[in-house]
Amino acid sequence: MDPLSLQEYICSLDPATLPRIIRIYSGVYFQGSVYEISGNKCCLSTGDLKVTAVVLQKVVCEDTETGQTTELPPTFKGLFQPAPAPGPRLTPRGPLLQGGRQQGLTLHQVLGQWDRWPQPLLCHVISPRALLLHPVYEVHAVMHLRRDVVKILSSLEVDVEDVTEEAQHIHFARPLLLSEVLAMEEGTESDSAEHDYETVDNNVQKTIHKMQTIFPF
Repeated sequence: MDPLSLQEYICSLDPATLPRIIRIYSGVYFQGSVYEISGNKCCLSTGDLKVTAVVLQKVVCEDTETGQTTELPPTFKGLFQPAPAPGPRLTPRGPLLQGGRQQGLTLHQVLGQWDRWPQPLLCHVISPRALLLHPVYEVHAVMHLRRDVVKILSSLEVDVEDVTEEAQHIHFARPLLLSEVLAMEEGTESDSAEHDYETVDNNVQKTIHKMQTIFPF
């Protein structure tokens, strides 16, 4: 696939296909610069990320006539209808919301039918005018040589490409703490000591058996 903006990619992503591996190509950030992401400093540069989860944070609702915006929480309960196209018959635009034009669809149902570009919608709870919805997701991802899961907003202006199929061999190395390394070494030493004990015990048993054969009691 051709590179997409992170926002386009995440909006069209089917969560059922996670995890996915994406490759960052470019953006308005400075490559290799340190960014504050969810309270943690992170050096974000071109490279591969394994996306493990996507969580809806909010939806920016834009009035198509005034340009004013309103933020909707993921729990918003209003129903949406397709906005009528200009013309004498006022027919609904596009394929969005098929089968739900009478009762309307919830916010999550609308986002589930996302087709890369927002379509004009009506929600009389918000405004009598047509609206555009811009969802913002929190993307959970694993990076090379980083212990913690990185949390990035989908609105970050970077271009990405899905390379999951060709990157099955990629292993995302996770640094170990000193305590973890020491625990691994202790486990190895314990296993070795137990093995040595079993070897000595077996040798003693063999020696006793041999002596009993030569000098029966």
